[in-house]
Amino acid sequence: MVYLAAAVVVVGLLCLLNLLLAFGIIRRLREHTKLLGNLPQQASPVNVAVGEAPKDFTATTTTGQTVSPSGFTGPVLIGFFSPGCEPCAIELPRFVEYAQALPGVDVLAVIDGSAGEATEYVERLTPVAQVVLEGPDGAMKSAFKLAAYPTIYLLGADGTVAAGGTTMSAIGPVPTVDAAAA
Repeated sequence: MVYLAAAVVVVGLLCLLNLLLAFGIIRRLREHTKLLGNLPQQASPVNVAVGEAPKDFTATTTTGQTVSPSGFTGPVLIGFFSPGCEPCAIELPRFVEYAQALPGVDVLAVIDGSAGEATEYVERLTPVAQVVLEGPDGAMKSAFKLAAYPTIYLLGADGTVAAGGTTMSAIGPVPTVDAAAA
């Protein structure tokens, strides 16, 4: 009987110790949550903001054409993609669909990597866009201060960013042409 009473006391003390440790952990988690909430928000991966113009660049497409901001006469849809990037694989069909729905808008797709790595992307994008292959230090990546894949920009006719983001939803709906106004 003495052993049973001692065992109950020991178990009771262990439960009390466990309860105290749990309260200590909860208190620390609350402190950490408060500290994390006070951290500055991470910068957007879209580093050329709406209203800004990207730096000047010159790039060569897979068909050998030279592209630069001075060569665009109207709005331009630009997408940056990387083979092997899961979000890129998700956004690529949306980008192609959006590009097909924009008559009169220049479309440019920049793919990170070599021709061998990017074959599938080049094949899917070529019907709707001028395609540029760039390595890690590419001129277009530098001009747009690229920080993430995918990144999509819509430049206005004046060459400044009208919209940008890491998904097509950041660009907005496809503009419709009013039949009465046309």
